[in-house]
Formats: sequence, C-alpha cells, structure tokens
Amino acid sequence: MTSTESSVYEVALRNRKYADIQVRNIPFIDKITVTQIYRDKRFIRPTGGTPLKLNDRIIFTSSKQEAPEVRKELGKLN
Repeated sequence: MTSTESSVYEVALRNRKYADIQVRNIPFIDKITVTQIYRDKRFIRPTGGTPLKLNDRIIFTSSKQEAPEVRKELGKLN
C-alpha cells in the first residue's frame, strides 16, 4: 500500500449486533474494505455474502479517520 489515506486494520468481532450478518450488510461497509476474515484457524477471502461470526478476526482497509470508530463498533463487547 502506498496511499497515506488508508491503512490495514484488524479487529475481533465481539459485537453481537453484527454476528450472522453478511459483509455487504454492514452499515458502514461503504467506509471499509474487508480483505480477509480469520476464523477457525484459517483465512477466508470474504464476498458480500459471507456472514460474520462472533470472534472472527476481521482484516480491513479504511481511512485513518474512519478506522477507530469501525474498530470500536465491531469490537464492542455486548
């Protein structure tokens, strides 16, 4: 990555609100690009139809301004 506008981030999905929804249905999907999901000791290359599961490690790209809020929302334990 050569852009200074975005970076790669990782977050563990702890927020039950997003469990079992498809990547395309994440409310802020227009602000991020989910590049990989680490689940059950393996990497998954997600599509829009890939459902998220609790404890997934979501690897995504986003702007430096948006990333903290995305990580906070997905990682929120509830």
